[in-house]
Amino acid sequence: MGRGTRYPHVEQLLRTHYRGGRTLEIGAGGAVYRDLFEDYVGIDLPMTSYAETGDLAVFCDSRALPFRSESFDFAFVVAALYQMREPDLVCQEVWRCLKDGGVFLVFDYTIPMKMEAIRKNLRQNINRQFHFWGPGELETVLRYSGFRQAVRIEENLKWTLLARLLPNFVDRHRSWLVVKADK
Repeated sequence: MGRGTRYPHVEQLLRTHYRGGRTLEIGAGGAVYRDLFEDYVGIDLPMTSYAETGDLAVFCDSRALPFRSESFDFAFVVAALYQMREPDLVCQEVWRCLKDGGVFLVFDYTIPMKMEAIRKNLRQNINRQFHFWGPGELETVLRYSGFRQAVRIEENLKWTLLARLLPNFVDRHRSWLVVKADK
């Protein structure tokens, strides 16, 4: 397993929703979740530092995945989709590569975490564009990409109730946005 951060809540949700089969991780970095899957393919851009570590075998742009249609059972992305150009095209490509009945889990930062990432990048003179999802926007992008259903997953009952009542408040006070999309 390569370098990178492994988040316990991400691991728990991956274990909960993975039902076996071939898995695709988009923006995999150091492939820190690879050991959770029986047949794992992680991708990232070739110009990243991960290209030198040997943790990943496939380097490509996620807007044009080099895989046959319907070749994966499960796909996920952790804290990377918000940095990608044209995230709608990425979602369409994931949909294309998933088998019928496949699942795509998106773990993304909410506004407070993205603001911290922007501050960190500015301190390091890194200029990246970040996508900020409005309430329900990520779910809409996934549905327009072809997924039959896209629902937000909350960490516990408290957040589930608050998200239904006050979605803007919740997005300002929690760190993660998690959406499950079904093909």
